[in-house]
Amino acid sequence: MKRWMCALAALVLLLGMAGCAQAEREEDAGLVAINLQAIKAALDRNGLTYTYKEKSDSFYVLFDLDCKMKSCTAWLIAYDDGVLLQCDLDVKVEKDRENDLALYLMRCNGQTRIGGFYIDFDEHLTGYELFILSDVLPPTQDALDYGLAVGLTMLEDRGDALYDILMNGMTAEEALRLYP
Repeated sequence: MKRWMCALAALVLLLGMAGCAQAEREEDAGLVAINLQAIKAALDRNGLTYTYKEKSDSFYVLFDLDCKMKSCTAWLIAYDDGVLLQCDLDVKVEKDRENDLALYLMRCNGQTRIGGFYIDFDEHLTGYELFILSDVLPPTQDALDYGLAVGLTMLEDRGDALYDILMNGMTAEEALRLYP
């Protein structure tokens, strides 16, 4: 009899845990949907032409840059706890340039207060990203506008150095001297 009671108690516990897990997944999906709405509203408000990718809960926008790096793709990716803004330069990072690029970006990141430069070694991309936390409230239009502006501005500010490192073979030390 005790075994049956233990088995029954374990089954009730397991069903309760499964119900909680399902409720948590539904709540997370609802938070992602709210963040997606905030992103769409910000893009529409600014009159930007964008593409939505449902599979990754993301939007992307193509931007021209005012530097040697001529363009980037800005990704706005919704999560249950915030929005990731990622501005990828539209250039492939060649393996032989990774070390100099990494050294230069580490120095740049030491001077940033929000977000940071990155290298994606799998996709051979580089760019700037920041995360807007929306754990309690969805991100505001101003926060999304500001985040996007920061990413684009940082790429434009460092775009000439990044171009010279990636395309002209400049070392990190040379880039730091030329583009402090």
